[in-house]
Amino acid sequence: MKKIYILLSFCLIHFITQAQAPQGIPYQSVIRNGSGALMINQAIHIRFSIHDSTMLGTIVYQESHTTTTSNLGMIALSIGQGTPVIGTFSSINWGSGAKFMQVELDAAGGSNYTDLGTQQMMSVPYSLYAGNGLKNGTTAGEMMYWNGTAWVSVAPGAEGQSLSFHNGTPTWESRLSVGMEYQGGVIAYLLHQGDIGYNPAVQHGLIAAPSDQSTGIVWWNGSNVTIGATATSLGTGNANTNAIVSVQGAGNYAAKLCYDLVLNGYSDWYLPSRDELSMLYSNKAFIGGFAAAYYWSSSEDNSFNAWVQNFYNGNQDGANKASTNYVRAVRAF
Repeated sequence: MKKIYILLSFCLIHFITQAQAPQGIPYQSVIRNGSGALMINQAIHIRFSIHDSTMLGTIVYQESHTTTTSNLGMIALSIGQGTPVIGTFSSINWGSGAKFMQVELDAAGGSNYTDLGTQQMMSVPYSLYAGNGLKNGTTAGEMMYWNGTAWVSVAPGAEGQSLSFHNGTPTWESRLSVGMEYQGGVIAYLLHQGDIGYNPAVQHGLIAAPSDQSTGIVWWNGSNVTIGATATSLGTGNANTNAIVSVQGAGNYAAKLCYDLVLNGYSDWYLPSRDELSMLYSNKAFIGGFAAAYYWSSSEDNSFNAWVQNFYNGNQDGANKASTNYVRAVRAF
């Protein structure tokens, strides 16, 4: 009997992988009479009823079979392949609630059935459940979720998005990462908890231009004028840049290159502060295009010097404003 069971299981798997959901559930049993003796090579009638929700629930499907027991008193049938009496097997909504199967037998091969019992169907072949328990989607990538009452479809999100739930409502949200091309450049840093401006519901961060703004190298402002752009922390580079340009005016210098930059439809670029420049260095492998040399920050050290970052070894130093170094613009999002 073990070999037969294994063979039937194999056949079921074969059909699942080769075609649509097989409209049948294998069933086998040994038939004995009231004295416990095997009923061998005997014609019998058997009836299956599938009740909805409870043992006495509405019969959503019923079918009968005429079969003959084997020389071991065994029958092997497929529920769903008999003669329908009530409903159709393919229309059973397996996902609507619990299902209970009742088995009845007429050992004389007639229609005088004896109830053999009703049991809950604790598992249903997945192919049947998927074929009818869940409604079909309409678009590739569509998802389903259980809202506590029914399965509800969610339209597919865009590339780079993930599904989140806010107050039980599904929402597609962008899940950005450092190195991703985004809003005119490359994401250089994403705000973390503790950063000014961090919002757990909306991602914010820093975008670097995809290449240097200086074709060669330029000075910070070419003079020893004190600007007052001394802020160094994350989020201060834009104010520093505006202060430098306001004092220095026209010219070919680091802050002005960034201030005047219009790139990929964006015009709010600026020279990064010391800490923002450090973030670019930390993620330089993801951003790309940096020289192994010093880059200007917008953070003023004193009347003579401004902070620079060495993109070869990571050192930060004060460099004379009249010296020349590389420039990479950033923008906040």
